[in-house]
Amino acid sequence: MTAELLAEEDLFPVCSPRFRSEHNLSTPQDLLTVPLLRDQRLPWALWFRAAGLSDAAEPDHGAAYSDAALLLQAAATDHGVALTRSLLAKDDLAAGRLERLFDISVPASFSYYVVYPSGRNLRPPAEAFRAWLMQQSESR
Repeated sequence: MTAELLAEEDLFPVCSPRFRSEHNLSTPQDLLTVPLLRDQRLPWALWFRAAGLSDAAEPDHGAAYSDAALLLQAAATDHGVALTRSLLAKDDLAAGRLERLFDISVPASFSYYVVYPSGRNLRPPAEAFRAWLMQQSESR
């Protein structure tokens, strides 16, 4: 099989501009005093370690989401701070619905690839789809 990398992800905290202002979030330590929204697949402990908060416990209370889009919607509507994936949050960040907190990110443990059989030419529709995927990943 041939695997071509489409994109990698970074993890970092985000919240609405209003939430950031109301809670005066200026240091990573400040996150320990506000509601942390949780994605059931992305532990906060990874980011805490990168931010020098090794002693911070994984949040075990508050809102937890199995849908990342709902997690970002909750963050954008002032419910707390979400640990998010860079590609997923890109549009909300560009539109100003969310703000990235701090310049600390953690590489995600996963990436996105297009995978196809090696040593054979792809049929024209499959090759067109592969080329489109590669073009889309370059524009991100």
